[in-house]
Amino acid sequence: MANILLAYNNRADAASYAAGSWVASGGVALSNLGTKDLGELARSSSAAVTSTRLRVAMAASYTLRALGLINHNLSTAATVRMRAGRAVFDVDWASYTAEDRATFAGGAGGTRVTSAGLVASASTPRINHNPVSLAVLGLLIEAQMTNPVLRSGDLSDAAWTSFGAMTVTSGAADPAGGTAGVTLNDTDAGNLSVRYQDIAVANDSTQRTVPFFLKQGTAAESAVQLIYGGGTALFYNATVNWTTKTVTASAGGTAASAAWPA
Repeated sequence: MANILLAYNNRADAASYAAGSWVASGGVALSNLGTKDLGELARSSSAAVTSTRLRVAMAASYTLRALGLINHNLSTAATVRMRAGRAVFDVDWASYTAEDRATFAGGAGGTRVTSAGLVASASTPRINHNPVSLAVLGLLIEAQMTNPVLRSGDLSDAAWTSFGAMTVTSGAADPAGGTAGVTLNDTDAGNLSVRYQDIAVANDSTQRTVPFFLKQGTAAESAVQLIYGGGTALFYNATVNWTTKTVTASAGGTAASAAWPA
């Protein structure tokens, strides 16, 4: 003989319901889940995960013996996830979908790597991905910074100056999937040619960060150099070896790299 469970009190009666996207009219509102009449249904606006999720807030802390979905229309192949706990902000950022448990601010002008491996503009929260494996990395949080470089995304702009025999060609592929990249070609085999910009920064001990994207051309190596002038000049170099696919930094600086799809 099968066992039966007599479950009482029904704590759902005094709970409040939120999150997801539910039809508010026609007698199928989400609040119907808090009534004793099992014929009063709640209907989501779609079958999407972001619509069918809901949060049940109890009136107090209780020990729960049973959780049940009654009088539903889920198929036998449907997947249901139930999580119970105290009022703690517990989020799996790797599978994050929009919800109303937190308010995010900032991030104007920010970017992230999408699930397609492309750099895209994004506001908070920014869910980042590995550009090669496309695996989700979770929530991207960065300190607020100001970019003092003019037209930093377009080295063909007049804000930049060439030294030596440097040709600049627009229309190259860029990490965003477009053609805003710039090809720099040093045509002088005997001398170094560069593309540079002078900017003014405060004379302090603030750490400077220089992020950049490089794509292999015909050269065996590419280098980015940060020079502090105005007194005793300080030189910081990051050099990419295209044969070994490694990046090294000069003394006094640090460098880190991540491979990108070709």
